[in-house]
Amino acid sequence: MQVYNLVVGVDQKYFDKWARTLLWSVYRYNPQLNLHCHIVNPTKTNKMSNVDITEEHILFESETSKISYLQSVRFLIAADKFSTNEKIITVDADTVCTRSYTQDEINLLFSKNHILQHYKDQRWLAGLIAFSNDQFRQDYAKEIRSKEIKHWEWGRDQNVLAKLSEQYNFVPAPRDWISIGKNGAESVFLTLKGNQKNKDRYLDIYKGYL
Repeated sequence: MQVYNLVVGVDQKYFDKWARTLLWSVYRYNPQLNLHCHIVNPTKTNKMSNVDITEEHILFESETSKISYLQSVRFLIAADKFSTNEKIITVDADTVCTRSYTQDEINLLFSKNHILQHYKDQRWLAGLIAFSNDQFRQDYAKEIRSKEIKHWEWGRDQNVLAKLSEQYNFVPAPRDWISIGKNGAESVFLTLKGNQKNKDRYLDIYKGYL
């Protein structure tokens, strides 16, 4: 039987503000998904009965490398923790699940390496990645780790993603899987980008699913 997993990576602040809500929403609509959350530098005991939680403590030499590590850590966990026959979705923590998916929909999602793509300028975004094969997972993590963490820059996860796009033939994630800001497509996931997390016209839509 095929195993499907959803992986997120956060610090304590993002776990409390965003990831906990995301994980409960996924469990509500799609309890068949295995949920994994990795927390960097937790400051309290974190438990959720439906979620596999791992933690690590790490010192950073700069705020820039810290942010870059937090952006990238879910992809390292996706490569390190899961076996080759498991399928993995990674999403940003500031995302919410809005409905159940069908078997046909998830079969389609993992038929290729589907990646969230910016609707306007066609950039590949790390907000949703469906890893359809283990080699992509491993190469992505290896390339992220190709420099010492102290040299990581903001957006390293997406810069490395763009570098691998042709090799792994990325395909834009279907609009019925994820929408940015306004959920006009009635997608499985709704995510917020940049300043949308601070604007009521986007937050009100996000909160409407809570």
